[in-house]
Amino acid sequence: MHPFTSLRRSSILALAAVAILALPTFAAAAIQLPGPLVDAQWLHAHLNDVTVIDVRNDPKTFTTPPRYETLKNGQRRLLAVGGHIPGSHLVRFADIRVPREIDGRQINFMRPSAYAFQSVMQDSGLTADRPIIVVSPSDTNGSLEGGTASIDTAARLYWTLKTLGAKNIALLNGGVAGWLQSGYPVETSEPDLMPGDWTAQKPDLQWSADTGNVSSAAKTGTQVIDARPMRQYLGIEKVGVVSKYGHIPGAQAFPTDSITRQDGIAVYYLTKAGYDKVLPQLGISASRPTITYCNTGHFAAGAWFVMSQIVGNPHTRLYDGSMLEWTKEDRPVTPVDGTIAQ
Repeated sequence: MHPFTSLRRSSILALAAVAILALPTFAAAAIQLPGPLVDAQWLHAHLNDVTVIDVRNDPKTFTTPPRYETLKNGQRRLLAVGGHIPGSHLVRFADIRVPREIDGRQINFMRPSAYAFQSVMQDSGLTADRPIIVVSPSDTNGSLEGGTASIDTAARLYWTLKTLGAKNIALLNGGVAGWLQSGYPVETSEPDLMPGDWTAQKPDLQWSADTGNVSSAAKTGTQVIDARPMRQYLGIEKVGVVSKYGHIPGAQAFPTDSITRQDGIAVYYLTKAGYDKVLPQLGISASRPTITYCNTGHFAAGAWFVMSQIVGNPHTRLYDGSMLEWTKEDRPVTPVDGTIAQ
């Protein structure tokens, strides 16, 4: 063989080896999440590059078909979410909120320990090597407060993942309802998933607040945001797990119907520009240190997601115990217990 030919072949092989070694780096660099929210179009285009985690109150809907009605013009309108985005990993909402003992009191619906949450995620098949997209049905059917509870279910899982170390993560705005209304297909078969290898880290307390933080909020210049329906904030109604009517003294209302918008049966968070217009009308600062709460940390997760991830306030924390813990400790509320409801 001519020496030049041998040299040229060696050079080509060397270049090929370098290119192959560079492929993983290139692939990882190419998959950039556009932000904390993605839409159905983006997810459809990148479905093979991400892991979709679907969190539901009712796991049965994961494998039942969606329901439609046919309109007079021949078009179909979505009536109920069913099925799941192809390749999704199911997580039960009940598995990511657990009882915890605090100062001798059992407080339900709290974030699990890092080890327990890691087990749930690994059982769902979550791996450590791909970006995570969190989805929920995000629909108005069978859901509290016009569907806000459904999309906030995804926000709660997002907060838990982020608190326990997930970095490359986003939430599907509009959820499975928005996916279906965009014309994309779902699967109804039970997925055959292998256990994952995702590992939880030590909790990042940057995103969490406790009762002490809330009770000292006025002294520290921290605004406290109540993410429940307005009638609960005002003390007209309450849920059964909370023992007092009213709200934490000094809290500003960020009611559920001002956090989301609806299109068909799909529920969406607003844009940053939208919240920049809404927040001042509610007396809420976009930049002050903030603690969000509700009854059990569910609606509060949506308010946390809005303030922290969409508005971009890095000093936003979620009070996990919320009104359940606050009233179990017999702390004060405004108005005085039951004065409006009677």
